[in-house]
Order: sequence, then C-alpha cells, then structure tokens
Amino acid sequence: MKHWVMDYETLSNFFCGVFEHYKTLETKVFVIHDLNNELDSFIKFLKTNINNKEWHISYNGLAFDAQVTHYIIDNYQYWSGLSGCEIAKIIYIYMLNVVFKNLIIESLVIILNGRWKLVK
Repeated sequence: MKHWVMDYETLSNFFCGVFEHYKTLETKVFVIHDLNNELDSFIKFLKTNINNKEWHISYNGLAFDAQVTHYIIDNYQYWSGLSGCEIAKIIYIYMLNVVFKNLIIESLVIILNGRWKLVK
C-alpha cells in the first residue's frame, strides 16, 4: 500500500500538487497551468489513491488539503474545455473560501473561550 506525504501550492493562475511516498523517494508532481495542464493525470492519480485506499499525509490536511482534494474530485468533470489557468483560478477561489472560513471559525473559538487575554 502506498501512502503519500503531500502539499498543494495554489496561486490565482497556477496549481501544483506534490506527493512523495512516505517510505521511498517516489515523487509525483501535478501542475495545472496554461503551460502544463496535468489535470487528467492528477485525477487518475487521485482515483487510484481512492481505489487502493491510499492515504494523503499533510501538515494541515483536514483543515485545508483534504477539502481541496474533495472539491477537485467532485467538480473536475465541469472543467472540460477550460484552460489550465482558468481551472487553477477556480481551485484558487475555493481555496480562499476554505482559508477564510477556517480563520473565522478559529477567531470565534478564541473569542468564545476568552483567550483574548493580552492585557491584565
């Protein structure tokens, strides 16, 4: 079974997913951009991971990476005919929503738990 340490880098016109096998040096890199659009091979890789029950291991997996992965898997079929930059922008906008939602939730938890004790 292959489990992968992974990370995503997302810009407004560029998306990159990097996966490294957790025991070997096998590495997979997927770029979505106008100069190199590997969406199809990325989706094939993700489906293989699902079918083989392979895990993705990341620093902020549940709060970010896994949500982006699920979004891509759930929506890629709507992106046919779009350029790599257009697809990257769609992913980027979703990523911003995830990040801002998490910031709001974290801020509310801090406020409700009374952790704003900067001054005595």
